[in-house]
Amino acid sequence: MTPPTVNAYYDPQKDDINFPAGILQPPLFSALSDAAPNYGDTGATMGHELTHAFDDEAASSTLRVICATGDRCPTQGIRAARQCVVDQYSGYPIIDDIKINGKLTNGEIWRILAEHSSHIWRGRKTQKTKSWNPWMG
Repeated sequence: MTPPTVNAYYDPQKDDINFPAGILQPPLFSALSDAAPNYGDTGATMGHELTHAFDDEAASSTLRVICATGDRCPTQGIRAARQCVVDQYSGYPIIDDIKINGKLTNGEIWRILAEHSSHIWRGRKTQKTKSWNPWMG
């Protein structure tokens, strides 16, 4: 990717996110804009790319890195959660009797769930909930 390219990506082998300088140009970023939209858009892009670490394409690489560090290895829990999402979404009809292919759409579903759970987490935190896990309800 060249520096003026407007894109970002997550690299599961290095476990990092990359933003060429091109993403910091209008309409995504502008010196003439207020700070809030500039930070908001950049933060949303970062959040989106970070959720790729847990989607169906990169999760296995990420888990290998986590498990290799000696930390608690969450492989079984993440696989079970992923299968739960696949099963749930596979039951949703698109048209008539045609259902969503939960396995095919799993990666995008995880990114959407991550975005929604972060909003819920912030809302719960502001309500002074003592402890709450967005994955457990």
